[in-house]
Amino acid sequence: MELAQWLAMYFGDVTPSAEDLAAHVTDAVKPALSSLAVRFAEIAWDAASIQQAFKATLAEHGLKLPQLAHAVRVLVCGRAQTPSVDAVLALFARDTVLARLRAA
Repeated sequence: MELAQWLAMYFGDVTPSAEDLAAHVTDAVKPALSSLAVRFAEIAWDAASIQQAFKATLAEHGLKLPQLAHAVRVLVCGRAQTPSVDAVLALFARDTVLARLRAA
């Protein structure tokens, strides 16, 4: 069952819990999510480029990785905990990631 739950985020809609949204998708993080989406639209779609986009966004907004990574995981994957966020995102279609980030 665990594998099926993990795969569902790649092939269907995700609905983050209100609790996860409130805890991780905060007003302090929302501007960084917008910046990250802009960067994601412009980069090569692979784990290394995604990681660099995170680093640039963190530096721009003065955030720590967990603040941004948890918010991205909640929006894209529907959960706050996943394996390495750059590797997980690289498995998604870029358009899916962008749509889920922009929904914030």
